[in-house]
Amino acid sequence: MGFRALHIILLFALLGSCATVTVPDAGSYRLPGEYNLFFRAHSVKIGDPSRDRRCYYRIFINRVEAGRTSTGLESQYVAFETKLPVNRHVIEVEKWVLSKREGGYVKLNRIDQPKPNFFYFDIPEKRIVVITLKTDAESGKSSFGLEHERD
Repeated sequence: MGFRALHIILLFALLGSCATVTVPDAGSYRLPGEYNLFFRAHSVKIGDPSRDRRCYYRIFINRVEAGRTSTGLESQYVAFETKLPVNRHVIEVEKWVLSKREGGYVKLNRIDQPKPNFFYFDIPEKRIVVITLKTDAESGKSSFGLEHERD
């Protein structure tokens, strides 16, 4: 349906005519099942493959530990999913990396943690919220993105 046709239909609806206004669907969204929050994170601008460490993120929802992401290289997506009630929430993350010297995973110090490391978001009804954390490895600055999962 063209813009002009949609304009005419809306005009008839406003004038009290019997015309039915249907707004074109912007796309179908996937309905929540086992989860309604999907979090993923990765780093960009890692100049040298030898500096691409294995990592994971500990996830806190509303200041309570909710779990952790999968493990992968910093340049790869690591993910976490959970089911939350419809409401406003805050997610906080802690980055952990594999240390050969320590022989296991260690929490990055406060200076090397993603900045910012928290994000406020809403869980609406019948939607899956996808939050993406992208960290610039050179500057340490991060950004969060939010979208709803589509079919």
